[in-house]
Amino acid sequence: MGPLPLTLEQLQEHLGELLAELLLGAHIAPAQENATPIVGAFGRVFEAMTRLDTAPPPHTHETARSATQLGASAYRLLNTAVDCLDRNEPTRGTQLALLHVGFAYWVARHGGAIPDLAVLVEHLARLDSRDTTARIDPAELTTVMLALVDNLATQRARTRTHDRGDPRDPWRLLHLHLRDAAQCTRRNDLIQHAHTRLLRHLPDDVAGCGHSAAATPSARTAAIPETTRETTRDTRLGEHRRESHKPTLH
Repeated sequence: MGPLPLTLEQLQEHLGELLAELLLGAHIAPAQENATPIVGAFGRVFEAMTRLDTAPPPHTHETARSATQLGASAYRLLNTAVDCLDRNEPTRGTQLALLHVGFAYWVARHGGAIPDLAVLVEHLARLDSRDTTARIDPAELTTVMLALVDNLATQRARTRTHDRGDPRDPWRLLHLHLRDAAQCTRRNDLIQHAHTRLLRHLPDDVAGCGHSAAATPSARTAAIPETTRETTRDTRLGEHRRESHKPTLH
């Protein structure tokens, strides 16, 4: 099935396999009428994605808006293409998950909005299920999920709709999948990055993490917003100065 598509080129390779299958079955309805238009539309989407990839930094609100629109177009075309194929084919679910996550990662890297978090989490769960068909590198999967979490955290509406009482809440599940994938890497840096996000966004779930990285001073410090850390440092500095100016008793 191939690696997780982390670049636009890898995403094109994965999509090329699906579109080739679509064209080969173009004599079978419903692919008969849709194959050529879908391939052409995907070509235009990738041309626009390439232009956005090669645009000079910094990324702007316009860049994020374009990424959001292109991601929505890609998802729509992808679902249409899969509907024209046999969804019961053994590797279809993994193929769809790789492409969906690949497009979401591209959108996140450009600051765009990711629609339907619940669907994305379902695809991530498939890739994080140790599926031998996918053969996903846990370090790559962790890298992708870190980017997705950071992207979604900037969308304030997403955090406001988080249902703390629902154990199946997609925002919570995304963090738990991130934690599990990070632990599979056995890399302390990725494990700590994952626990830092848990501490910052879902502190109530940290107790169930089962890993000491969440309790390390560096992880706790990283989870505190920078403005709070600055205020704390200023307060401590002021206290130190007051102590140093107290008269000495003999």
